[in-house]
Amino acid sequence: MYNLKSFSTTLLKCWPFVLGLSTAYLATGILAGATPLPVLTSPQVKIAQPNQNSDQQIAIITENNVLGLDNPAPKPKADSRPDPESWTVLGIFTGGKHMALIQIQSKTEAIQEGQEVQGWLLEKIEPTHLLLTSGRERVELSIFKTKPKINLVMGQKNKLVLDKAEASKVLNNPNMLLQQALFKPHMQDGKVGGFRISNIKSDSLLQRMGLHNNDVLVRINGESIDGPAKMMQVYSGLQSSKAITLNVLREGQVLTLVVEVD
Repeated sequence: MYNLKSFSTTLLKCWPFVLGLSTAYLATGILAGATPLPVLTSPQVKIAQPNQNSDQQIAIITENNVLGLDNPAPKPKADSRPDPESWTVLGIFTGGKHMALIQIQSKTEAIQEGQEVQGWLLEKIEPTHLLLTSGRERVELSIFKTKPKINLVMGQKNKLVLDKAEASKVLNNPNMLLQQALFKPHMQDGKVGGFRISNIKSDSLLQRMGLHNNDVLVRINGESIDGPAKMMQVYSGLQSSKAITLNVLREGQVLTLVVEVD
């Protein structure tokens, strides 16, 4: 039998052998598929660098909440798209490609069906409205907005007050006037005695002024309209007028309309 002293001496002599066996056992366990200890990883954190400007450094510090502040959630960006309800449809054109003439603030845009304008897609042009879409939003923009009109009374002066901005659309743009109706020379005794008005567009400025199809425009501000040249000459002088007097022949009688531009 070994005494305690002999056992201790033998253990000291064999400890390299025991250590080798232990190491081999551990290695064998790992190679046999023993589950290794989990490795802890830390989240990736951006670090402000000295060569970055102050705005970049502040952004990184705020994002990582380095100071441990109770930062409020960022406010959503305001919608920069305009509201189509404030737009005015001046007219539509049909043919190979449908097109709408839209006034956006002080600018007039000719937009084709399927074209985008200021973040809104003109998806469809209908006889009575335009369909505009933006993402899931849909807006129907009426083509004809109902406005009051007057009835001309024979034998007296009929008065109408027009907003200056509305009147300028027609007075400053001959094409806009010609889009509202057809004007044909009215022959009387072999001479031009005015212009007959026909095909007046529904809810147009001319209709709201009380004009009817087959009315004959004979005088403007006292000037007889005896030909196309005189018509354009008188028309060009209306842009700065604050009041316009029209004499119209209807069913053999002359009607007088005074239009004030305010």
